[in-house]
Amino acid sequence: MRGFSIAARLLPAIVLNIKDSPYARVFTLIHELAHVILQEEGVCELYEDLGCVEVFCNAVAASF
Repeated sequence: MRGFSIAARLLPAIVLNIKDSPYARVFTLIHELAHVILQEEGVCELYEDLGCVEVFCNAVAASF
């Protein structure tokens, strides 16, 4: 797992895997930040179909 986010209103949280490379962590951080901004919690399964939110968050992180 690369990371996940909890989009709680009072105290949102983003968790990253410290074993990933620094570049992967930055991508994951921005991806999960997009989830928090959208108030959509982000726990992504590797073999799960990508929904619109996941595609959008990937695009935000890639653009960054």
